[in-house]
Amino acid sequence: MLLTISTRSADDVIIVDLDGSITLGQESTALRDIIRSLLEDNKKKILLNMAKVRYIDSGGNGTLVSAYTAARNANAILKFVNLTRKIHDLFQVTRLFTVYEVFDDEASAIRSFQAPLLHCYCPVCRSLAKPQFCRKDDSQVHSCGKCDSQFSVSYSQPPQRQLLVMRLLMQTYRAEYVEVSCGAAFTVSIVGRLDLFSFPTLSRIWASIPTPRKVLIDLRRTSEIDSSVANALLPLVEGGKGDGKAVISVEGLAKNYLGLFQVLPPIYTSRGEALAAIEGIGDARPWTVAIDSH
Repeated sequence: MLLTISTRSADDVIIVDLDGSITLGQESTALRDIIRSLLEDNKKKILLNMAKVRYIDSGGNGTLVSAYTAARNANAILKFVNLTRKIHDLFQVTRLFTVYEVFDDEASAIRSFQAPLLHCYCPVCRSLAKPQFCRKDDSQVHSCGKCDSQFSVSYSQPPQRQLLVMRLLMQTYRAEYVEVSCGAAFTVSIVGRLDLFSFPTLSRIWASIPTPRKVLIDLRRTSEIDSSVANALLPLVEGGKGDGKAVISVEGLAKNYLGLFQVLPPIYTSRGEALAAIEGIGDARPWTVAIDSH
């Protein structure tokens, strides 16, 4: 058998340690049997430790979905912890992150059974988002099934009616995305291509950032820029910013794309100069999302 399964307990949480591959056949049958046995023993809090899971095929993926459904039908809760990068990517591609609750570390996962993940609204499209997992700092990551954004929010004890957005990401191409990091100033990073396909994603995020804006657009990780989009970037930054200020840093941008920009404010050749240009206008307005009260 290519899968070894053992169980242990932490308070009233049953941790199922998996080591190997979850594939169609004996492995899936063994996992299905252990979940069924736990549910028959009235175990209501089950945590699958995926730290040593190296591979999951379509049959194994179906087994995990069945286990999750069986737990829910038995009024139990099944969650996941310690995903490897390969399994993390699988869950993301199959959109199972919008279904499962996944955690970075065991302590956060165990705490979550006592303090369930919050449901809140997407800061981009205002649809109700699905909580995905908690990080070690107890920030919670959510995924929006409507606009495909992923965002993390700070978690306060007790939670208030509004949560602070800490980071937001929207994918453009595979392994390419627009990312916003929030703080005293917001940093918008374009990772990958900035072209006619990805620019609408940037525009949509831009429209969602609270005004007046205090924003740095960072092109260090931009691999390719379409000339027509370069011409549209400056009007985007300068339009409708109210009393705020936004700047663009072309530091690290490939030399063949630097010629698309006239390096004058609000465009700067160094990130430090760009940040200095927005330093004296006060902190950015907090980006908050509402918690679903139901």
